[in-house]
Amino acid sequence: MKKVNPSYLGTLKFDPKLLSSFPAKYLANVRIPILLILAIIFLGVYSFVSIPRRLNPEVKIPLVIVSTVLPGAGPSDVEQLLTVPIERELGGVSGLDTMSSVSRESVSIITLMFRSEVDPKTAESDVQSLVNRVATLPEEAQDPRVQSIDFEDQPVWTFAVTSKSDSASLMRFAESLKKEIENIDQIDRVSTSGLDDQTIDVVVDLVRAREYNLSPITISRLIQTAAKSYPAGIVNSSNSSFSLSINEEIITVDDIRNLRVNVGETSVRLGDIAQISSRSKPGQTNTYIASPVKKAERAVQFFVFKKSTVNIDEAFKVTEPVVNEEIAKYGGAFSLYSVMNTAELIDEQFGSLYGEFFNTSILVFLLLLIFLGLRQGIISNVTVPLTFLGTFAVMQALGLTLNFLTVFSLLLTLGILIDDTIVVVAAMTRYYKTGRFSPYETGIMVWRDFIVPLWSSAITTIWGFVPLLIASGIIGVFIKSIPIVVTTTMLISTLISVFITIPLMIVFLKPQFPHRVRVLLAVLGVLTFSAIFILLSAKNLILPFILIASLFLLYVLVRSRGSFYGKYKEYIENNRKANHFVQRIKHIFDHGLINIEYLSEAYRRVIEKVLSNAGSRKRTIIAIAAFTILAYLLVPLGLVKNEFFPKEDAEILYVAVDMPSGLTNQYVTEETIYLADRLRETPETTYMVAEVGQVIQPTGQRDSEPDAILFTLHLTKNENRSITSSEIAQNIRNRFSDYTRGKISVIEQSGGPPVGAEIQIQLLGEDLGILNDRAERIVEFLSKEPGVINVEKSIKPGTSKVVFVPDKTKLVEAGLTVDTISLWLRIYASGFSLDKVLFGEDEEEIVFRVNSYDNKPLETITAIEIPLMGPTGGSVPLSSLGNFKLEYNPTTITREDQKRSISVFGGVTAGVNVPEKNAKLLSYANTLSLPSGYEWKTGGVNEENEKSVNSILTAMGLSFMLILITMVIEFGSFRQAFIAMLMIPISVAGVLYIFALVGVPLSFTALIGVLALFGIVMRHAIVVLEKINENRAHGLSLHQSIADAASSRLEPVLLTSLATIAGLIPITIADPLWRGLGGAIIAGLLFTGALKLFIIPVLYYNFYKGEEK
Repeated sequence: MKKVNPSYLGTLKFDPKLLSSFPAKYLANVRIPILLILAIIFLGVYSFVSIPRRLNPEVKIPLVIVSTVLPGAGPSDVEQLLTVPIERELGGVSGLDTMSSVSRESVSIITLMFRSEVDPKTAESDVQSLVNRVATLPEEAQDPRVQSIDFEDQPVWTFAVTSKSDSASLMRFAESLKKEIENIDQIDRVSTSGLDDQTIDVVVDLVRAREYNLSPITISRLIQTAAKSYPAGIVNSSNSSFSLSINEEIITVDDIRNLRVNVGETSVRLGDIAQISSRSKPGQTNTYIASPVKKAERAVQFFVFKKSTVNIDEAFKVTEPVVNEEIAKYGGAFSLYSVMNTAELIDEQFGSLYGEFFNTSILVFLLLLIFLGLRQGIISNVTVPLTFLGTFAVMQALGLTLNFLTVFSLLLTLGILIDDTIVVVAAMTRYYKTGRFSPYETGIMVWRDFIVPLWSSAITTIWGFVPLLIASGIIGVFIKSIPIVVTTTMLISTLISVFITIPLMIVFLKPQFPHRVRVLLAVLGVLTFSAIFILLSAKNLILPFILIASLFLLYVLVRSRGSFYGKYKEYIENNRKANHFVQRIKHIFDHGLINIEYLSEAYRRVIEKVLSNAGSRKRTIIAIAAFTILAYLLVPLGLVKNEFFPKEDAEILYVAVDMPSGLTNQYVTEETIYLADRLRETPETTYMVAEVGQVIQPTGQRDSEPDAILFTLHLTKNENRSITSSEIAQNIRNRFSDYTRGKISVIEQSGGPPVGAEIQIQLLGEDLGILNDRAERIVEFLSKEPGVINVEKSIKPGTSKVVFVPDKTKLVEAGLTVDTISLWLRIYASGFSLDKVLFGEDEEEIVFRVNSYDNKPLETITAIEIPLMGPTGGSVPLSSLGNFKLEYNPTTITREDQKRSISVFGGVTAGVNVPEKNAKLLSYANTLSLPSGYEWKTGGVNEENEKSVNSILTAMGLSFMLILITMVIEFGSFRQAFIAMLMIPISVAGVLYIFALVGVPLSFTALIGVLALFGIVMRHAIVVLEKINENRAHGLSLHQSIADAASSRLEPVLLTSLATIAGLIPITIADPLWRGLGGAIIAGLLFTGALKLFIIPVLYYNFYKGEEK
């Protein structure tokens, strides 16, 4: 970047023609910059307040779920009758990326993921249209439900409630509390776990029904008819219109009991031939709370979802008082546990980020104060906030949110954008110190000389980030805000450096304010003081008095300034030490504490010696080349580890228990209580939530599984813990290593987006037996791998399926059909829903059965009496119409792209290299000898990593080309562009050395840091190369041009590097997730900053020494 030197300043003259240029006219009117500053402040503050705050970046991947229910059907039947027909129809939907499905007991769930450019609403509409065309679904199947999934639709508050009395009281209170929360305008819906849903059971006594010659079908139709209303239309009188209808007969449960069933010429009361009762739905799962000081107790967990137009903070603020008020009504009978408060997490996260931002600002300010002076520090503290305020305005216009990634992007640019301030301030100072130009003329010439270098440097830096926009997959969407925020910040920074920093420096160089301006500044100062006074009065009773005393003292000093100044001046003139001290302070104000000129001069002498000796130049090139090549060998040697998203030291751990299939709900519940009492003793645990029938997927989504248990352990805060969450997780694994009643997996949270399991492979084909055999081999292989944990298959064998094989001949003789037999089997096993009835505000389902849900023994199924359809009536036992057999019955059947599939998942302990384990798995997969028509593919983190690495490598290539083109245009030389581009591989070499030395893994965020490094290091190359060219243009020899450029540009290169490093140090230390990104940039700058001091001068000299005259 172009800056001045003594020889250049000696020939510099002000051209009067510049007074008619646009910069002169702009700088002549100080009101325009002031209005611009006020506009930025107003728009920025408004935008900052208005921008929604989120925990994580928005991941908008079009995802559509198609769920279809066929009551009583097993997984195989669900697959053939529901999943396959719907999949065939959906296979050709436009924009589809992947389609997967799960067929389990009674339900089919098909998941369609579309490419990111597809509109979610369009995807949902297209899927709905195709599903409506499926005409082969069974009549008993419910209509398929199509729903688009929003990754942002997460609970704003998850809490649990327990009771000191009985469970019935807890259920009644929870139901009431749920309704109260749902009545809040800002709340969209409330989901619960552990809350009993009610149903009305109609259990027909078949013996009594046969006495009256009544079939269950007749009875079920009677109830369905009585539950409906029959609108007839509108009738009119002379003055009014009235609706005409027949109301439903069922209002209460007693109405069902009192229904009359016609039997010949008489009728019988339904309650006399059926047991009718309201009860909890069968098979429901419970939720429990336990802590180190309290055993497991029944709880109801609430998941509160906000409306899409409402901010998280607002939703929580209106919900919390309602919950507290409802609990307070019962005088301590109920206890509240806040499980996950997103609003609180956002406050904590942003409080931490703002703290890091403050620390970074202080570090940068002190750095500029030490090396440049107070003036530059003050200017930076003005221009940096203005830049960020302008960025907030653009973020709001683009619909971005404030989350940890966008705030981190701002922190990332803090050190970079200081470069613009340093260049402008230093140039203005040097031009003005010649004594030949007024501040106004200085500003015009600096604008002329630096406008192009400022923009070329900004564009070069931007080229290091913009290619991230092409990153694909979930991770690509996750990080998309980084290039947008950084690009916006860099562009606004350059605009501010020209349109605001230069006018500010004109004022700073020779401050002269009219009386009215001084009055205005005084009024603004008083207003600011008043605002601070009001804000602090409520928080600190002593501080306002200190402020008042300070204000009074300031007033006295102002009123007596003439007398004080005269005495001060006299004292300074007569006291040598005091005079020396004042001059030192003035020097610090203008030049800083440390003078880099001594270091620059020493560096110049070294460079001159190197350039003068051919052997020294050759050794320099060989040493740097060897240094760089050796660094790249560290990766294949395994000294630089790969770990895309390192595990976090989180405050939550999940313990998932996979129980054997076919166990009763009561058994699983009892085991939950047993395990909860053991897990509550886990070190550093504050409390835990235990949920029966819940699992957590590798993507972070929750799902239902009847034979599963999910424990959520809430740990003490990180700063109060003596051990990490990974150590706690390993402690749990060791304690339960001998547990045999089920499989226990401890799940740790990783940074980054939800991309699936750390280790995953998928087998595809038609025969489940073959797939299961290969899957078992993979499970066995992974279980023996050190550091691999939580190995499991996507399906597991269930209890055997009881299959009735009808004798077609006997069915014909009896005048029966398979449909009739299947209906009676369904009535016996599960019953079926007749209708839903509204009892007051509560809607309850009526379920028709011939036996109690809790009393349907397998041994009595053969004795089911099937009514005959002939005129003589009667019935035959089911056993006389066929026989029963047992068959293999998986609990779930998964499919991928219309093929059956089995996936094997796994995780790793902290510190284990995920890519290395995946590579071993893929090598083993090649030895499986899959039959023709079968295949395997990767999934989860490995698949997403491959996509991400490819997209990052593409982005790096694109960035390299864009920077190369810019360099060629900037310098008009391929040789100089080549010299500049060499900074990129050298800087990456520094990253590899530091990462290998300190053990930081080469994570995905580190790759982003490497890409960002491309643009940052090029700024430094531009600074030196432009100065060399400028010196040569002014007649200096090649040797002198290079030595002078290298030494004179040491200051901006050193300061911008230190400012960037200082800006990244706080967040790099504080956040493990972004340690790779910050560490990559810091490491690259440290090594590039040192090596480019030699490689650029030496290569430039070698390339151009033949042109020396």
